[in-house]
Amino acid sequence: MNKKSIVGTVLVAFLFLISGTAGAGASTTGKLPFAFPVFTCNETVNVSGWFRVTTNFVPDGAGGTHNIFHLVAKGTGVGESTGLAYQWNDSFDHSVFNVSAGSTVAGNFVSRTHLISQGPLDNSTFYITAHLTVTPDGTVRVDRFDITSECL
Repeated sequence: MNKKSIVGTVLVAFLFLISGTAGAGASTTGKLPFAFPVFTCNETVNVSGWFRVTTNFVPDGAGGTHNIFHLVAKGTGVGESTGLAYQWNDSFDHSVFNVSAGSTVAGNFVSRTHLISQGPLDNSTFYITAHLTVTPDGTVRVDRFDITSECL
């Protein structure tokens, strides 16, 4: 498994964990700092900035709750080998269905990340799409997990 796959797996797991089971109709918005390395087309870039997170819990009419999660991240980075500046922009859309005790939970995850070089090196774009199912006994099934990267 390459480093991009590991990052994607960690992000998907993280979003499932923070989805939670807040009360139906609840909505939250907040900011979280971030700092981590990103493995780009050209070099490793250490990025930092802020995630802006919005989570909505919507009742589904059948006793379950749907969690709609949206995250936008803005930050900057510095290339480890060149010292070049980078601009980090991304968004995550995450939906979890049937969030209720003792039920099977399904989730969709879509991420679009752009790391823009402020110098002569290529820009990097990453796309992650995943669909996961968690059964009441805790078994996780990955129905789809795609990562695509481009050097532009």
